[in-house]
Amino acid sequence: MTTGEPLRIGVLGAARISTEAIVALESGAGIDLRLVDDATGEDVLGRGKSVASQRLCAGKTSRKAKLEVRVDQGPAPALVLLRTEEN
Repeated sequence: MTTGEPLRIGVLGAARISTEAIVALESGAGIDLRLVDDATGEDVLGRGKSVASQRLCAGKTSRKAKLEVRVDQGPAPALVLLRTEEN
C-alpha cells in the first residue's frame, strides 16, 4: 500500500453475521482501518502501528459497508482478511 488514496473494498454483512476486517502491514508504518455503513454513513475506526481490526455486525437484516484502509507511510505490503461468525 502507498500513502494517498485509500484502499476501498465493499463488505456485505449477511443477516445475523459479524464480519471482522483485519489489516496487517509488513512494516510498522501506521494504519487506519474504517468501516462505513452504506445506509447510514456511520463509521467505526481501528488504528494501529502494524495491525488494525474492526467489526461490522448485522442484525435481522443484512448490512452493506465500505472498508477503507490508509497507511501513514508507504509503500508497505499489506494483508487484508475478512472473517465471519454468527452473532
